[in-house]
Amino acid sequence: ENLDLEAPFLFDAAYTFVVAANSLINTGTVPPDVKEDVLHEAVKAVEFDGISGFVKFNADGDRLASYYIMNAQTESGGLGEVIAAMFDSATDAITFKSGEQLFWMD
Repeated sequence: ENLDLEAPFLFDAAYTFVVAANSLINTGTVPPDVKEDVLHEAVKAVEFDGISGFVKFNADGDRLASYYIMNAQTESGGLGEVIAAMFDSATDAITFKSGEQLFWMD
């Protein structure tokens, strides 16, 4: 059951290595040398629109991710939250969700 949530990320991870290895082989690296630091550097250069979203890596090899920006709101005597926007660290873009009434502190 958890695999359903992880499957898109697992596919994109495997595809990342396929793209990186293919790039190395197409530029003349012999298959036995597609490993370790050579492969790590190639992985950091991979960018594609994956199943789990846009796939891109920083200089350390960590995948850049998207984050929800939440807006705290009171609802029926308690505190709730709504998604106000999404920040995409790969593009440095903030996309606001339309149709939500957002509340800001005075």
